[in-house]
Amino acid sequence: ATLNAYHLYDDEQDRNERQVLTRAELAARTARIARHVVRFLGAPAVLAVQEVEDDTALAALAQALQRETGRRWQYVAGEVAGDGEFRNGLLFD
Repeated sequence: ATLNAYHLYDDEQDRNERQVLTRAELAARTARIARHVVRFLGAPAVLAVQEVEDDTALAALAQALQRETGRRWQYVAGEVAGDGEFRNGLLFD
């Protein structure tokens, strides 16, 4: 399945970011995304995501998916293209 995470920032200030989430905000946002993945996408074994800031955000999403599904999720992050600040990623269990 595929999912646009709509600017999923992490909780670390790096580069010249416009937005940084608190740890609680990141946890709440990734939990909402994980519930959406289970409810509307059927908890697929492979999930391609767009608009994720970095590995920290992907790791947080993988942890939220693990809590929601009970399965161990891993991730692979793509490189940032051009002058963009977001990347694509792949999550799988």
